[in-house]
Amino acid sequence: MRVADVAAAAVLLVALLDLPGAEGRLTRAEVLAELGAAAGLCVHLGSSDGGLEIEVAKSGRMLVQGLAEDDATCQSARAAIEASGCYGLASVVPLAGTARLPYRDHLVDRLVVSTWGAWQRRGVQTEEALRVVAPGGVLYLESADGWRSQVKARPATMGDWPTRKNQTQGELISRDADLKAPFELRWMDGTAIGRYAVNVVLGSSQGRYFGITPWDAANVGRAKQEHILTARSAFNGLPLWRRRVSEGDARHGVCAVGDTVFVFPEPTAVAAKTTQVLGLNAATGEPRCKIDLGAKFLAGWGPAGDTVVLALMTTKGNTSPCQILCADARTGATRWIYEQGSWPFLVDRDAIYLIDSRLTALDAATGAVRWQAALPPLGEGTKFSPSKALLCYVEGTTLVVATKDHLAAYATKDGTQRWSVQVPLDAKSVTAAAYNPGPYPWQGGVALGAKRYDLATGKEDGLAPAPFGGRCMPRVVSANYTIGVGPSRFLGILGEPDLKSTIAFAGMDSICSVGVMVANGMMYSGSSFCNCVKGKIEGFPAFGSAGVRMTDADLVAPRPVVTGKNTGKAFDETEDPGSWPIYRHDLRRSAATTSPAPKRLNMLWDRPLASRPGGVVADGWKSRISIGLTAPTVAGGRVFVADAEGHRVMAVSAKNGQTLWSFLAGGRVDTPPTIHHGRCLFGCRDGWVYCLRADDGTLIWRTRAAPAEQFVVAYGQVESAWPVCGSVAIQGDLVVLAAGRSHGVDGGLPFLALRLADGSTAWARNRGYIGDMPVSDGEALFIGGIKVCDEDLPKDRNGRMISAVNETFLLRPKELALHDLLIGPRAGLSEAGMMQAPPWSANPRSHAFVLRGRQGSLISFDETATIVASIGEWTDPKGDQALRESGSVSCWKPDPSEPTPVWTVRQPAGARIHGLVVTREAVVICGQADFRAEKSQVFVRMHARDTGAALAECSFPGAPNWDSLALAGGRLYLSTSDGRLAVLGE
Repeated sequence: MRVADVAAAAVLLVALLDLPGAEGRLTRAEVLAELGAAAGLCVHLGSSDGGLEIEVAKSGRMLVQGLAEDDATCQSARAAIEASGCYGLASVVPLAGTARLPYRDHLVDRLVVSTWGAWQRRGVQTEEALRVVAPGGVLYLESADGWRSQVKARPATMGDWPTRKNQTQGELISRDADLKAPFELRWMDGTAIGRYAVNVVLGSSQGRYFGITPWDAANVGRAKQEHILTARSAFNGLPLWRRRVSEGDARHGVCAVGDTVFVFPEPTAVAAKTTQVLGLNAATGEPRCKIDLGAKFLAGWGPAGDTVVLALMTTKGNTSPCQILCADARTGATRWIYEQGSWPFLVDRDAIYLIDSRLTALDAATGAVRWQAALPPLGEGTKFSPSKALLCYVEGTTLVVATKDHLAAYATKDGTQRWSVQVPLDAKSVTAAAYNPGPYPWQGGVALGAKRYDLATGKEDGLAPAPFGGRCMPRVVSANYTIGVGPSRFLGILGEPDLKSTIAFAGMDSICSVGVMVANGMMYSGSSFCNCVKGKIEGFPAFGSAGVRMTDADLVAPRPVVTGKNTGKAFDETEDPGSWPIYRHDLRRSAATTSPAPKRLNMLWDRPLASRPGGVVADGWKSRISIGLTAPTVAGGRVFVADAEGHRVMAVSAKNGQTLWSFLAGGRVDTPPTIHHGRCLFGCRDGWVYCLRADDGTLIWRTRAAPAEQFVVAYGQVESAWPVCGSVAIQGDLVVLAAGRSHGVDGGLPFLALRLADGSTAWARNRGYIGDMPVSDGEALFIGGIKVCDEDLPKDRNGRMISAVNETFLLRPKELALHDLLIGPRAGLSEAGMMQAPPWSANPRSHAFVLRGRQGSLISFDETATIVASIGEWTDPKGDQALRESGSVSCWKPDPSEPTPVWTVRQPAGARIHGLVVTREAVVICGQADFRAEKSQVFVRMHARDTGAALAECSFPGAPNWDSLALAGGRLYLSTSDGRLAVLGE
């Protein structure tokens, strides 16, 4: 492992030491009061009793993580926080013996250090503390005479992106110079769904990130899709506030001016008709001002100092002449109006540039005309219109303008034309077409095509990056790179030192038709249905420059182990044929069992096992596919389940639901544990794998599967950069898993095999594709569609892979060939895997079955049949999604020569299937009885496996989690999104 750039790090260190941040002496009460009013991520170095974490988490606006000096202190603090009811919103992890804090650069909004002197003696220095603090964030240090605080200044090289096209009309140009390769994930959030994401809008200013999208968890089950504006911390993605801005298919725009953010209906082919524009407090989302437009049509907008500038038209679609209105950003009061304007215009610092048969510069403060100048030639036979000339950008004191075949530069002071050259321009670029880039700044000159022109003289003086972009996204230009999607389907980045080389970055994709946003030293994207970049991070990811570069040697090195108590096995669930010891029953993930189904569906018991704290941060957890409890596993008379957001794995009595034990881990546990020979094993989003005694929850060992202790923020909680899916595989005496998110992020994605006895590393290979849980075809093991190196896995004497968990249904794919259903071992099962590969649910098991307008299915199978439970089909008439037909459950024979199902049973209108289990005699489904109802009801139905005839049915209040059904010992177990575990049977 090595520091990315020693020289750059030294410069950064000096800058941090010389920060002019505000300092002062504070009492503990004053520190707590400031933290209570803040939002984002708070880290407490020196956690002891959990008191500070509890106090700060009360507001619901901050996610709090404590760092304890040892395991014993960590457990004590965790117990106190859990007792307060806010665990998950507040958490504690032990700090390894290192002087480097386990957070990526600029991630933390508030860093609180208790007994600063003691941590300095352990090697943690001021520059290291400031490294993890976000620009504008605050560092609090406790000493013998009280507390002092320091605000971290924002580097001048960090750029903003206040509105959709960042104030440009041609290329998307960012002035940010802090983003440098290689890149590392900083945060990710947002529902990982979407059709073509043209309705996704991003903006950023003053350390805040603004995103508008209809692809939001709040829209699940809605007949009309709402567009949701979410404000986040730009450095860690934690939500600050959310607000509905409209319904239907209208597009929107944002414009951030100081501490006000304006929301606009965005013009498309013609101008949008609206009566007023709303300005919101950027910190809280509360309405601040309104700008009345009267009978005018809105054509465009831009920020100018402390004002917002609007282009308004009297006649729809007529962009010249139009009225230019400048309004105060805080009050909405009109500052000035210019009647003979046009759209598009270009705003830069204190001037507004527009084209109305001439090039005109207005004073942004008064609206007075500063100067006017003749345009360069439009091209032979070209009739003037504002679209025939392009206001490209301002560089220093020079305005760059392009027409059909000329490139020209003007002095911003007085409009003097400095030069004009004839060049072969693509006419489409002059009209600012999204996928046909025009001139842009590059290394002090003007780049066009593959040539660079001197900014002062217009003479060709070198090479520029070849045009790179096209297809369905515009190119984005930063101070260091040009960014676009390349022909090999990756996010390609061209820059220094060799303009001919491309950085193939597979961690993220561009938003369709929108591109990426470069600001705050980071690169942002949004949810997109497209899969142009294979293995991308879904949802709304943000990447920054890597502080520590991971090598292949780091990813395959032996992992550290923490040993607990190993007192032997308590029971052997493999001897119980009625057990359900792993997620979806077995390593084929078949969701099929030989255990009999109950003849009646009586509620035997129903226990609340998890709850969620309030506040905007916890509300943001809904963007995940499943919240509350995971699906259960069942063995040895116990039910094992995880409270995902509460970081808690627990065992309850299968007889009555009484809690037998619970264990707090260091992060989310996204799927239930695997039970094997009296041991309870699970992966965790903190990057560790845990092995507990199944009878009492005592820790036997835990191994850090992540190659390093580096934390990011994901879906509103702190996670490792290399998380582990909860459901791990047992192969003989090995525990097999993957650690990471994607092959294109953070050095790669290693597969690991740990020794079951003690957690030590048997082997590690950096060959993964998507972080997922293992799935088998009986001959090999796959993770995220990639075959695990099975030469390292134990086999029987016939050469077949040994599986320690329910081999009953480990069948070869050819024995399960079906019609046109793909259910092979390359399926994805985790949240990330389901978005990247053909999964066990035939389309991703996300909210996509509502929002994508496609059919989704759950699949269960054994050696004689495959059962498919379809969610339902959706259509999108006039921008509003509506149910075209209800879901169904059907039985298929494995023979592909039989293209029709044996039977099909359609579900009632409004019913949405969430779970499926198959036995020898019955098919059991569960789901939401009617998603349109105000109060949600769970339904459970049993059908005869041979005929589909109805056998039994019941309902009760609640909403089941996705794929959360298990059957063991003749009982059905079901977890719900509100944290309850229900058991049905006779």
